[in-house]
Amino acid sequence: MKTRNNPFFPAAINELVNALATYWRDMSRIVDGKGELRESNEWHKSNAGAYKTLTSASASIAINLADANNFKHTLTENTTLAAPSNPTAGQAGVIQFNQHASAPKTLAFNAFWKWPSGTDGTLTATNSAVDVMSYVVDSSEAFATCVMLNDIK
Repeated sequence: MKTRNNPFFPAAINELVNALATYWRDMSRIVDGKGELRESNEWHKSNAGAYKTLTSASASIAINLADANNFKHTLTENTTLAAPSNPTAGQAGVIQFNQHASAPKTLAFNAFWKWPSGTDGTLTATNSAVDVMSYVVDSSEAFATCVMLNDIK
């Protein structure tokens, strides 16, 4: 590799190292004053994430796991929770489902969402019921293991 008179070496590498060090130092202070991300890329203290609202269109709920860990959705139609985009191994979170206020709806699940004994979770069929699905993405990023907590009051 030619290094003499190369504007990208080694000064650019030193700039990159310094920029990354500054980034990690700043990141350890940010995070909404809740968690602390250290240079080792480990969280220290509690870390709370806001809920991102999901919507359904054409009987499908699209979900991008890069947007958040925690989601919520109020059902307005019988629908299916689609396979997510951007799953990350080890990502965990919850999806809160709020039933329609006057007519309960049904929810089906894409095969990405795996359930105990192979039986998909079900929602409480009561007006305005609240159910919470917990998930963790497998190391292969090919599926998420899920459980459903029903009729939260």
